[in-house]
Amino acid sequence: MSYIALYRQHRPQTFQEIKGQDHISRTLKNALASNRISHAYLFCGPRGTGKTSTAKVLAKAVNCPNSQDGEPCNECPGCRRITDGSSMDVLEIDAASNRGIDEIRDLREKVNLSPVEGPYKVYIIDEVHMLTTEAFNALLKTLEEPPGHVVFILATTDPRKIPPTILSRCQRFDFRQIAVDVILARLREVAELAGATVEEEALYLIARQAQGGLRDALGLLDQCLAGGAKEVTLQEVAALLGAVEDEVLLEFHETASAGDIGGCLLLFDRFLSEGRELKQFVSDLTLFYRNLLLTGLGGKAEEIVAAAPEIRERLKEAAKGISQAQLQAVLRILNKTESEIKWSGQARILVELGIINLVEVFEQGTTISEAGLETGIPFRIPQRPVPATGLPPAGRAKLAETIPKPTAVKEPGAAVVRPVRSAGSPKQVNEQPVDAGGSQVDLETIRKRWTAFLEVLRKKAHASYEAFLREAEVAALNGTTLICEFSPDHRFHRERMEEPQVKQKVEQVLREFFCCSLSLQCRLQNEAVDEQIQAESEIINKAIEIFGGELVDIIDEEKEVF
Repeated sequence: MSYIALYRQHRPQTFQEIKGQDHISRTLKNALASNRISHAYLFCGPRGTGKTSTAKVLAKAVNCPNSQDGEPCNECPGCRRITDGSSMDVLEIDAASNRGIDEIRDLREKVNLSPVEGPYKVYIIDEVHMLTTEAFNALLKTLEEPPGHVVFILATTDPRKIPPTILSRCQRFDFRQIAVDVILARLREVAELAGATVEEEALYLIARQAQGGLRDALGLLDQCLAGGAKEVTLQEVAALLGAVEDEVLLEFHETASAGDIGGCLLLFDRFLSEGRELKQFVSDLTLFYRNLLLTGLGGKAEEIVAAAPEIRERLKEAAKGISQAQLQAVLRILNKTESEIKWSGQARILVELGIINLVEVFEQGTTISEAGLETGIPFRIPQRPVPATGLPPAGRAKLAETIPKPTAVKEPGAAVVRPVRSAGSPKQVNEQPVDAGGSQVDLETIRKRWTAFLEVLRKKAHASYEAFLREAEVAALNGTTLICEFSPDHRFHRERMEEPQVKQKVEQVLREFFCCSLSLQCRLQNEAVDEQIQAESEIINKAIEIFGGELVDIIDEEKEVF
């Protein structure tokens, strides 16, 4: 006889053997015990969570003459025939390959035939969402009023594709993803029955890779035991699954928290040189930092950490020197990287950039809020002069009062100069920060020394900052705000330079190099025009709000109109 896969060898035969779905097993057993058998059931849930197995157990339970408390005996001829798939009263239909109206019409003709052995004829329709609209319409009337000896069990992984008219005629049961601990306990049982010894950490790795599906977990274990070895190690399982071992992830974290970008990139390169998947590295690294975040939170959050006991202790040690804000920032970086590499032809470069950003979070001790902005860093609001509007002086003064005044922020190394006011002079609201030495710099000087500044930035900060800014053009100097423009196809460069931790470092080098208080603003070339148009529109709307009237047309007074 040919070999039978583990998930088929160890398929549940009773409700009690179904793992992780106690809420469904309990309800069905109580309904069977009280003889409240519905004519149609709908089993929904992810793959490998026990939908088909539960359907077969239910089919045995409704036909078993010796059932007790809703559980089939598995000893009578009817139960044995259903178990080996030879029963004429239980018909399994794959809706993925029998999805047309002709197959459903054939089913409608056969439902009127009486069962051969037991009291019920059970139709199990798997992947029912694959039926066509016409097939659903043909099934509708039969499903609504079937013969008394027929029970329909519909199984699907996507209930959203099932028409509401079908859903309303079924008792719906939602299967959950199975917890890692439940999968782990089942793997231990199956490995012991197979006479194999599997390392505990290897079992944890298999349980995590299964992503809540017990069938997938048994399939992975079967693959690991296929070589005939009676002892399976973590390294063998990781190599077979293409996953990253916990030891490697811990080594990566120690290297990253030490600020060693080169060491992290070498670990990543070593992983790829072994022929493993790039996406798997990012996925496993994300799960590792998720476990590290939950470990740092402590309390009940530690209960959902998917790791072996030994690894949990090491995670506690690693979480002591890392703040929650840093871990949240790292998870955002990894999630963004994982979503971007799906559509990129240069996925490796994106992952390497993500690793650089990740190390910077630990190196700079960044504290990032829920909005993704740094806390504790002053936010500069550039001062904008009131533009000419053509209004009389009184109107301009009234309009200027409605524009919010910027809040002065004292830069490091700068002194706030308060001008001396005479008794009759108006009160000065704005306090502009200037360099303690009183030095100033103009736009022409910045442009002449820009290349030299980029070289200093590369040495004092990171080479990536200099590489990104080299693609920008020094466009303007608005007070103490230096404006750099990127071409529209360099949107990623602009977004990178506007990230709070990057911008803070660049501005620090900028102030030190030019010996004056400067802030940096990066934008795309087409954004400059949009901002000007928006500013003019805001001024016109504010003038209409103050003085009333209606905007009819805007005429350039410098041109003569004929």
